[in-house]
Amino acid sequence: MNICQVTLKGNISVIKENLVNFNKIYKDNNFYIICPKKDKSFFQKRIDYPKTFFIEEENLINFKDFKKISNKYLKKTSYYREIQSRLSWYYQQILKITFVINFIKNKKSDIIIWDADTILIAKIIFFNKDFSNY
Repeated sequence: MNICQVTLKGNISVIKENLVNFNKIYKDNNFYIICPKKDKSFFQKRIDYPKTFFIEEENLINFKDFKKISNKYLKKTSYYREIQSRLSWYYQQILKITFVINFIKNKKSDIIIWDADTILIAKIIFFNKDFSNY
């Protein structure tokens, strides 16, 4: 199973717990941790699992470029100022979507987006043959 998480340093304990839980419940897991370039070595030093891959979020799109593109369209809206404090959340969503689209296109394999602040506590049937479950 392929699992993708977009995270910051504050979620390290949850991510480590999820690595343990996913590996107890499912077999043959690959973890893709998307984090800021400045935090990549932090995660690499603390996560010791051979099938964990660390992706710098800036390799997908950096926040500055995302903000520039977003604000080009948001400037025309009545909620431009209010949404500025939420841009980092939208950025995280774009990172997830971008990574998953590229992953499926290149690897031709299923992948799960798992929120980095959510702990797996029981088995979930994510897929039914070639389709994801709702």
